[in-house]
Amino acid sequence: MLSPAYMSIYQQYKADTDSVATWLANTAKAHGYDAEASLGGAAVDAAKEKKKKKKKKKGNENGKGPSRAKNKKKQEKQDPNTKKYIIRVRDFEAMAKHVADTNAVEVAHKTAIALERVRRSFSQKLADSRAKSDHRSDANHSHFVEVLEKVSGYLKPIMEAGLFKPDDLDKKTDIKTNHPTKGMFDVLNVYTPSEEFLNAPDVTPTPAAEPETQYTVEEEVTREDAFFAFAALLRDYDYLSLEIHSLWEKYASGGLDLAAVALATNMAFEFAHSMELDVKKTIDKFGGTTIFFEAACDGMGIDKKRISPGAMCNLEAYDVATILNLNTMGLFNSYVEHSRDAIFPSYNGAFGWHNERLGSGGRNNAERWNQDKTALSEIFPDMHFLTTPPGQGDVEDELIRGMGHALKTKSESNRFWISWALQMYLDIIQRLGRHVGRGFEQFKQESLKIQHALVDLPESAERKQVLQVATRWNHDPIFEMKEANMEMGMLPHDSEMLPEFHFLRRNPIHCGLLTHHMRSVLHDNGVKTVAPSGGLMVTIQLYQALRQEGRIPKGQVWEDLEEVWG
Repeated sequence: MLSPAYMSIYQQYKADTDSVATWLANTAKAHGYDAEASLGGAAVDAAKEKKKKKKKKKGNENGKGPSRAKNKKKQEKQDPNTKKYIIRVRDFEAMAKHVADTNAVEVAHKTAIALERVRRSFSQKLADSRAKSDHRSDANHSHFVEVLEKVSGYLKPIMEAGLFKPDDLDKKTDIKTNHPTKGMFDVLNVYTPSEEFLNAPDVTPTPAAEPETQYTVEEEVTREDAFFAFAALLRDYDYLSLEIHSLWEKYASGGLDLAAVALATNMAFEFAHSMELDVKKTIDKFGGTTIFFEAACDGMGIDKKRISPGAMCNLEAYDVATILNLNTMGLFNSYVEHSRDAIFPSYNGAFGWHNERLGSGGRNNAERWNQDKTALSEIFPDMHFLTTPPGQGDVEDELIRGMGHALKTKSESNRFWISWALQMYLDIIQRLGRHVGRGFEQFKQESLKIQHALVDLPESAERKQVLQVATRWNHDPIFEMKEANMEMGMLPHDSEMLPEFHFLRRNPIHCGLLTHHMRSVLHDNGVKTVAPSGGLMVTIQLYQALRQEGRIPKGQVWEDLEEVWG
């Protein structure tokens, strides 16, 4: 299981639910609980009726008589995906009562915390956020919460929830009061523990004699579950967004290296993809992200059916659509749908051109939407080209990989993560503004530095490999392909073309990844070159001797080695 620090909110919620189910079922059975003997009156009647129907059958397909079938022990139902055994909601209360009546166990600290978090009712929160609901799903959800309340009541005498105070969490929020999705995120405050709780000492569980049988809760996915899953995913993305914005702000001020920031950003995109996989099936069952956009519009009094000219939604809802990543999702899906079969994709300026100086500072939603639309329209064809055999290189970032996957598959599966990643891309280039090309300049200088360092070295396989990587972007393959297409008549000669290296100028993330790749290849092959001859060891020994004698010139410290030595 993932460490809680690396688990999404939805993963933590499901893990808590399964943790409670597993502890309750195993503890109850260890103390003599019999699931069949403890069924309620209605369940017993239903079970008897079922047995009567079975008695009418003379045998089964294998020729075995009813007496043999009768003696066969009923097996627990197992989830085919997780391989966990399924526990019925109606059994929770009976098992909790049985465990409490034994008065022989104490509820584990970890289990008590999980129960406290899971039992919080989301119904009122959902109503406050104006999410659509239906009576059947709300009844199912309320029943589960009611059962958990009773379980907590039975177990309260034998548990101590410690420093976790769920009532206090309802008052907590790190979302501004005017945030369009504040109502959604209020649902998740129960997963924001207090500082007191976080600083409490860890409780080491007693090792079990043998592995526990794992259980999960029998459940029917409701609209409320879908809403919670989406709100959890959106909150996780919000956390990642804050971290990404912080990293790029530090880069812009000169505090962080481009390669490190780009690598962290790309890893966040990959992490976001895995988060969506956890909840996508639940969300899509009720119509995907569109229903949440509609709920938000209804709550804000915006006519969701009125589409603004040249836009994909009512621009009054631009901010909400941005938070829900619907603007980038619409642009991405539109490009994929219309350009999937394009041999040489290009942008002719049909929507205008992105204004780097303006960034995200449009005077109104229409200008801000146009900035988003033109920025992505300019870069989509370049990303598309880099997914094809002529354009593929050693470095493929998550945006390019996502574009390639979408172009190859007609299903819109797993598109929300890339919509969020594209919104992060827009945030980065628009916040950098007229300095957006700084990343390309740094990459170019790094490449030239490596090439110059290898000029006087003798020919070798290692030198050749490093040069291949360092010179990959000495010429722009995207621009050269467009020029070749124009010469062959595949593009009109009067078509307006973006300048050379436009893709790299507008993509500091990709520039940072290219820089990291060059450095990695250089270091890897550098070690292969000097290590067998003893050159590295001798150099370190000479440096150490000079260091001990205080003969290292000012500004000539071997920083990497000093870092290793501490």
